[in-house]
Amino acid sequence: MRATLRAAKEHFQLYRGDRIEKWANRIKVGRSDFNKKHSVKKNLVDLVKTKNMNHYYAKIDGRDVLHIVVDLAQGNATKSSIRDVLRRVGGETVELNYKGTTAKDRYGHVAVRVGNGALYDLNGTQGVATLPKFMERTLTFIRGKKDLTFARKRNMRKFMEGRKEMPNAEGSVYYGMLFAASHAEVKQTQKLYNERLKQATNFRMGGGDSSKGEYSCAQFLTEGVPFFNSRGVGKNIGAKSTTSAAKSSLQLEAVVVYKTPSVPAKKAQQYP
Repeated sequence: MRATLRAAKEHFQLYRGDRIEKWANRIKVGRSDFNKKHSVKKNLVDLVKTKNMNHYYAKIDGRDVLHIVVDLAQGNATKSSIRDVLRRVGGETVELNYKGTTAKDRYGHVAVRVGNGALYDLNGTQGVATLPKFMERTLTFIRGKKDLTFARKRNMRKFMEGRKEMPNAEGSVYYGMLFAASHAEVKQTQKLYNERLKQATNFRMGGGDSSKGEYSCAQFLTEGVPFFNSRGVGKNIGAKSTTSAAKSSLQLEAVVVYKTPSVPAKKAQQYP
């Protein structure tokens, strides 16, 4: 029963609507302190210096890319780091977030935060997530099958601040790849994903027919999405291939590495 409750909390985070979530974020995070005279990258370079944030630079295709490290499950320290980043560049960026592979999920997963709005993603239990036995039996009894499709809209700040270090569980790492976005691009991308949430009918790990509402997690976020397609991230089926394309994009401004404490720094630096 405890495992079922944990799974339900992870998959079904309550999203209270755009207005309430934005209002709550405004209270928790505060007013933007983005310096309009500088790029997103320069704003983040200044941020890590003034806040003395844990960070490193990694070579990607010959470029030095800033990586800001945020340790999860550290209470106020975690909240402070996440909110500092969002306060500085949240409204000026779209974040492609990749969850690294684990023994439980060897494929990885991707989600997208759009400006100060929601975190969008598509998940499913077909061949990817294993539900607790009690939940499987309940779903099978109600729906006739245990497979589910989650076309979700969540609050990324709340999700990251709520991550915990689970005893005897493999640590988690999330890589938030930041891309500068105009107000018009944020609105266009939000509108597209909101429409796609209503269209998604089935999760297909190997990709599906989008005209029928069938997608893999990466396909859901990349197929026919101008913001990413114009930045070299085309239609992709897999989370790893999407992440590789995003890393190679010349428009990549910086990466936020969210990790649980049990994950060594060297391991956190290894992603597609």
